[in-house]
Amino acid sequence: MNKNEAVEFSQKFIESEFPQCEAAFLCGSAARGEMKSTSDLDLLIFDSKVKPYRQGVIWNSQPIEFFVLNDERLEERNQQDKDLGRPIIANMLHQGVSLKDDGKNEARKNNVAEYLKQGPNPLSEAFIEASRYFVFDLLDDFEDSVNRQTAIETMHRLSVDFAEMVLRYNGKWIGRGKALTKELYNFDPQFAEEYYSALDVFYKEDDKEPFINLVKAFYEQLGGPLFAGFHRYF
Repeated sequence: MNKNEAVEFSQKFIESEFPQCEAAFLCGSAARGEMKSTSDLDLLIFDSKVKPYRQGVIWNSQPIEFFVLNDERLEERNQQDKDLGRPIIANMLHQGVSLKDDGKNEARKNNVAEYLKQGPNPLSEAFIEASRYFVFDLLDDFEDSVNRQTAIETMHRLSVDFAEMVLRYNGKWIGRGKALTKELYNFDPQFAEEYYSALDVFYKEDDKEPFINLVKAFYEQLGGPLFAGFHRYF
């Protein structure tokens, strides 16, 4: 399904299933013209008459995932995501193609574009201290792992936590999966190459040192590992 076909199909879905909605957008890979055979259609649907929710359906043999919300919920979610650092709904809207317009779609897209430019909220000192504690706890487990299976499982968590911290510390948004890769390269292509090269060396050659050195080099500016004095309620 190409982009034009996806737009037409999505408009028919909106007309059939959400005729009362105020506005709607086609988002994700279909909106970018990158839809694959396994892709679903991602929709944002603005409807002030229902409680916001998220749902997946199969409609005319096509998987569709849609988010139903209103402008108030959009603002609330954007404020929450400023702290979390992952602007899922904002990114969807920013890349979205208008399917139905109540006259506010241009303003919605302009507002979210400005929101994304601002970046997430700065990290608190408590967040940075927690990262120094927990990332180095994982790094110790990774460095001391006695078998490859344990090292792989630890690296899975460690690599994501580390990449997210690099982005957040530098005032950048984070993402999940391919979105995280995109954000890393947008932030610093040279660092991204070093990061993925270190991962590649570990997975192919079982050499941990490049990744360990990369983590330690980044955290050196933050004071290195933190253990004594770390305090957190749980």
